[in-house]
Amino acid sequence: MVPWQTIYNANFILQNYSKISTTDTVTRNKSAGEAYFLRGLCYYYLVRTFGPLPIVTAPIDATTRVPRSAVADVYKQIISDLGMAKAMLGKTKVQGHPSIYSASAVLADAYLTMAGWPVNDATKYQAAADEANIVMSSNVFNMNIPYDQVFKTRNGPETIFALQYSVAGNLPNRRYGSSNVPLDEVAVDGSSGWDDVYPEINFYKNRPICQRSSMTFYDTIKLRNPDKQTFTLVPWNSPATHAQHPYYRKYRAGLVTNGIGDGVNEDATHLFTIQPSTNMETVISRYAGVLLDYAEASDMAGKWSVGGELCGDQSGAGPRRAARSDAGAFADGVQGFGGV
Repeated sequence: MVPWQTIYNANFILQNYSKISTTDTVTRNKSAGEAYFLRGLCYYYLVRTFGPLPIVTAPIDATTRVPRSAVADVYKQIISDLGMAKAMLGKTKVQGHPSIYSASAVLADAYLTMAGWPVNDATKYQAAADEANIVMSSNVFNMNIPYDQVFKTRNGPETIFALQYSVAGNLPNRRYGSSNVPLDEVAVDGSSGWDDVYPEINFYKNRPICQRSSMTFYDTIKLRNPDKQTFTLVPWNSPATHAQHPYYRKYRAGLVTNGIGDGVNEDATHLFTIQPSTNMETVISRYAGVLLDYAEASDMAGKWSVGGELCGDQSGAGPRRAARSDAGAFADGVQGFGGV
C-alpha cells in the first residue's frame, strides 16, 4: 500500500461515486466507505511519520503544491474520514475488505495516539476506549487460535483488516520468507536467505523465556553441509554465522497450506526451499492490538477496574485478560493478552 497513491485513488472515488447510476446503492456506498477508510488509514500512517502534511481531499493537478497543515488538523481529517467510513461500511467480516469494526479499530489507535504527543488531548483516552469496546463487544473477533498459527493463516479470527496478496496474480507479499532468513541459510534446492530483517540483539536477550518467545524468535541457524542434503544446527551467535544475530521465526513460513509454508518450507533439521514471494496477508488491524488499546486507554482514563470487564475471560475474546488496578502493572498484564 503506497499512501499517497492510495489517497489519490480514494479522492477520485469519493468525487465520482455518487454519479454512478445504480439501484444497488448499498454496494456503491460501501465502496465509498472503503475509500474513506483507506484515506483515513493512510493519513494516519503519514502523520506519524512526517508530522504536518498537505491535506488533499479531492483530485488535484500534478503541478499543484498544497501547503502542509498542522498535525492536529491532519488528525481531524483522519477522524472525519474514519467516521464517514463507519457510517457507510457494513458489519460483516469479508476478507480483504474493511468493516465498521476495521474503522473503529483504527479510530481507537488514532485517538490513543492523539492523547499523547504532539496533540496531547487527554480526552481522547476515553474516546479510544469507546471505539475499542465497539470491536470487543461485536463478538466477531477472538484469539481462539494458537499463537504460532497467527502469522501463518489468512483471515484468522484475530484479523480485523488485512491487505491481501496473490503470487499467481503477480501481487506477492515480500514481508515473509527470504527477507527474514539468514544469508547463511541455504536450502536443499539452493535458494537462500536475504538477511534483510532481524531483531535488535538486546531486545532479543531481554525477552521473557516462554513458549511464545520461542515461537517468535528464530535462534538456531541451519547451515547446509557439503553434501547439500543435511544440515548442521548452530546457535545464532556462533562464529560460523556472518551476522551472529537471532531472527524472527514467525515471519519465515508465510502462508502455510497442508503444513507447507510458501515462504520457508522446512522441518526441525532441514531447509527444503526459501522463497521471497508469498500469499500471506499483511495484517493492518489485529484483535490483540485492540485489546491493548482498550486496556491502556481505559487505564489512562481512570477506568481500569479489577472487577470490571477486563477481569477474567470476556465472551468470545479468548485468553484470560489482565486485570490490574495500577498503571505500572500494565506491562505485566500484557502477558494475558495472548501475545502481540
